[in-house]
Amino acid sequence: MSNQTSFLIERNIVERMTKHARAAAPDAIVGIPTLGLTYARPVAEAIGLADFVALGHSRKFWYDEALSGTVVSSTSPEQSKRVYLDPALLERVRGRRVVVIDDVLNTGATMAAALELLDKAGASIAGIVVVLTEGWDWHRRLAEIDPSFPGLVQALGHIPLFARSAVGWTAIPETEAGARPHP
Repeated sequence: MSNQTSFLIERNIVERMTKHARAAAPDAIVGIPTLGLTYARPVAEAIGLADFVALGHSRKFWYDEALSGTVVSSTSPEQSKRVYLDPALLERVRGRRVVVIDDVLNTGATMAAALELLDKAGASIAGIVVVLTEGWDWHRRLAEIDPSFPGLVQALGHIPLFARSAVGWTAIPETEAGARPHP
């Protein structure tokens, strides 16, 4: 994603994400680590916000465990980690409409942890903007938290999951863009 593409492509991605985020009329932009942070900062600036909120995986000594959540990501499934909201940034989200930014929405586990954390912090989720959705597991996971959450997702694109077959790697049909998400 942003750490593997040209600045030109990254600027285009940020422009497109900004349009989606602006449409949700947020009071704050929240970035999910790691690559969501790369997009959240310029999106917030382009919308005209004074700052953004960076969630983190690294616990600082002044953090409050109550402002954290457990994450098991599809890119590092053997590692359980936490996502934290710095208590110093709590007032940037409490009682405010927020748009959450990330790079890829796959299983929905990281996004779910962030949404649950923001709920504990008193934020109102106005939108979720990602570069790509991958498969449809995320849809089910977000609906478990709040049935409206999958409808808040705005993605620049969708990619299917792939499986090895007799002819090589092929898209799993039920994960393609036209397939119906899990109920």
